Amino acid sequence: MKSSDAKQLLETLQKHLQCCGWTGVEDWGTPIPDSCRCPSSYGKLETAECKSMPEGFTGTSDIYSKSCRHAFVYYVELGFKISLGIIFGFFVIAVIGLIIAINMIHQISHHSSNGQTAFALRAY
Repeated sequence: MKSSDAKQLLETLQKHLQCCGWTGVEDWGTPIPDSCRCPSSYGKLETAECKSMPEGFTGTSDIYSKSCRHAFVYYVELGFKISLGIIFGFFVIAVIGLIIAINMIHQISHHSSNGQTAFALRAY
């Protein structure tokens, strides 16, 4: 936390991801910033989201319990899962198209190998 740019980026992440510190509250040292403050409504509804401030730290009394690293990794994994689902969907559609094309080629080659006359397609 030596760079002011890193501090500013982490505070922005904390506000949006509802987390405190990259690896935990210890990243900030003794003064905990206000962006780590967990609203009191979270503590009553979901006790896993908030925790009380550790001893020896100054700042707000209730802070977010999860670290920003875990929250960031969760959203990156979610993005990969969504991308993988989309890619897999396109793959399935391509395989179905390939199966249909192979079936059509087989029907055309099977029909012309019987010695029957080929029929003309109707022009609509």
